Amino acid sequence: MRKFHVLGLALVAVCAFGVLSAAGASAVTFLLAEWLEGGVGLTATLLAEIKGELALSETLDGININALCSGILDGNIGPNGADEITELLNLAAGSISLTALTGTALECLNTENCAEALAWAQGLPWLTLLVLMEDGSETFFADLLTPEKAGGEVAYEVECMSLGLSDLCAVEEAAALVENAAEGLNIEFTDAFTELAGLKLANCTTAGAEKGVVTGLGIMTSDGTGTLTASE
Repeated sequence: MRKFHVLGLALVAVCAFGVLSAAGASAVTFLLAEWLEGGVGLTATLLAEIKGELALSETLDGININALCSGILDGNIGPNGADEITELLNLAAGSISLTALTGTALECLNTENCAEALAWAQGLPWLTLLVLMEDGSETFFADLLTPEKAGGEVAYEVECMSLGLSDLCAVEEAAALVENAAEGLNIEFTDAFTELAGLKLANCTTAGAEKGVVTGLGIMTSDGTGTLTASE
């Protein structure tokens, strides 16, 4: 698939369905959803692509940093909401190194105290799952991924070369909001949606537990002939 959901991206162990009770919040229910191509459910894997940008924010040595990273994540989607992320690319379709701080990096823009910002995805491949999230009378499509399902740590490394600082942030839980759109699917990460799902921010080696913030938006499309949508 080609997608840009997360350098750090969307994660929770729900398998086919489950209920998560967030502390101080009502129970959130996750039900299995599916990808549709031209209005028809997938019966085999399909290549797809999400292009977009994500802001990676945290505090390093008392300095607030924010790097805006644009790129593509590749992989495939399949029946029953299955979704695998296999590779991170830059916007020129160049492969990003699988080894942090070594080889080709994703070059990011400095939006706060992080000149010459670089990023790498870690622990690929990642497995994600499309679900319908119910919170009382409200329903949302969400893309979820767990390190357990991926078979390794789902993480990203960010480096601010101007500061001589870098940090590895592991994503134990997260959720991306999935919305049908005319050109494909909007995949959005926000603190508010992560909190609504009762999930946690990324744990960073230097910044600390639940200190890694990932926000942004990507557009997911497939290489099929029809428009890609999400459905119950």
